[in-house]
Amino acid sequence: STSGGIFSELAENIYQQGGCVSGAVYTDDWHVEHIISDNPKELERIRSSKYLQSDLNGAFKEIKYNLETGKEALFCGSPCQIAALYNFLQKDYTKLYTVDFICKGMNSPKIFLKYISYLEEKYKSRVTYVKFKNKKYGWHNFSTKINFANGKSYVGWRYFDTFMIGYLEYNAFMRPSCYDC
Repeated sequence: STSGGIFSELAENIYQQGGCVSGAVYTDDWHVEHIISDNPKELERIRSSKYLQSDLNGAFKEIKYNLETGKEALFCGSPCQIAALYNFLQKDYTKLYTVDFICKGMNSPKIFLKYISYLEEKYKSRVTYVKFKNKKYGWHNFSTKINFANGKSYVGWRYFDTFMIGYLEYNAFMRPSCYDC
């Protein structure tokens, strides 16, 4: 939904039907994991690009349970995660909806954590917020916005931000499995 997609509308519809939505969120220590939620208040956490491989933490089992008990389920993930979900389920469910995105590859979580650590050291404060595809410089010149506990903010334009250069320009942080699907 960061790029104007329809995910948020689909999720709201699933919530209204009493279903559950699964997507990637940041944890308190800046890892990325999938959650399954029937709470519309979680949608804000699920929305937006993360650019990292997420930990599925048993999400497939929980989705299967929800489907088996008659709930609608919306799963948003990378194309390979969706293929893995269908492989895990071993059958089609009429109440399962999946949303993927054009995937350039997933970055290593370890590199991202080193990036966060570097910025925390530089700004002498703990990171409290991360937003990729921030539109401060416009739709096509997106940036990364990071807020710190001390009130400071970092906005790194995609052409000058270390993490985004490594990701977009050089594919330096990609998981090797992304190219051997």
